Amino acid sequence: DVMAFALKIVVGGIGVILIACYQGLSVGRSSTEVPIAVSTAALHAFVFMVAFHGMVSFSVIARTFAGPMVGVGGQ
Repeated sequence: DVMAFALKIVVGGIGVILIACYQGLSVGRSSTEVPIAVSTAALHAFVFMVAFHGMVSFSVIARTFAGPMVGVGGQ
């Protein structure tokens, strides 16, 4: 559980930074494009975080309730 938490924090932070940088660098010369890029970056970062955290949480829950796996560990 601690590893999943650390994975969420590190990968989530890097993902948000990359999304924001990409959207910021895609802005042209017009100052009217900046608010659009900020809104787009915020929306994409939010969707990324919800999807990523959902996948990690689902994998932790599935692993917790799956029980012992047959054939693992030389059994």
